[in-house]
Amino acid sequence: MEKKTTTNYKIVVEVLGRKWKQEGKTVEETLAKFTLGWEQIKGKGILTISRGSKKHTHLMPAHLLRRIFNNKITRGIWAKNLTLLVKSDNKTNIPERLDIEKKVD
Repeated sequence: MEKKTTTNYKIVVEVLGRKWKQEGKTVEETLAKFTLGWEQIKGKGILTISRGSKKHTHLMPAHLLRRIFNNKITRGIWAKNLTLLVKSDNKTNIPERLDIEKKVD
């Protein structure tokens, strides 16, 4: 019997030169492992999430980082959003432009 190897999510948070790293099976579980308090998040931060070869980096303001790590509801919402970003195949994470000027005959 072959075992399926599941790659864990890895999240790195950088705020004012300090780095915190965690790893888990789901994004929400990984975010919950962080023990960042309000006093540790004093400025903008970079949140990097990766799974296997896919990676997404997101610049976040301090107030949003504080909410993500100290509020379970906000953490759940952002966990879903970050999961979708990592799963997407679009490298720029920007949807293709719709052709608005296309005429219908």
